[in-house]
Amino acid sequence: MLSHVRSAQWWIRIADFPRVQIAFALALVSGIFIRYFDPTSALDASFGLALVGSLFYQCFRIFPYTRLAPRQVLNASPGGGSWIIRILISNVLMENRRDKDFVALVRECSPDLSSGATFSLDLCVPYRQNLMA
Repeated sequence: MLSHVRSAQWWIRIADFPRVQIAFALALVSGIFIRYFDPTSALDASFGLALVGSLFYQCFRIFPYTRLAPRQVLNASPGGGSWIIRILISNVLMENRRDKDFVALVRECSPDLSSGATFSLDLCVPYRQNLMA
């Protein structure tokens, strides 16, 4: 349900990633399982081991995308001079008739590389400052 909410908050967007949902469900089931665990039952021990193994595997797969993981790419140093590449990625609906606004944006940004797809230019305008940075 949270993945259908239109929000950029991290605690809502995290629902977009199924591994996090699976890990949460495994942790919940493990917590309930601990309450009813019978240490003398081989079946319970096997199920508990499978739960812990599955939870560990999901956490292992999630870890590289957390802030706890080391950075794989270093930040670029400012003032790169001639090593700057400007990229403009646009997404304009075919029904959109504001082509002059789009052409003005392309001229203003002066990209070295541009790419186009399909969605409303109105959605791009709030991010205009990011393109100019």
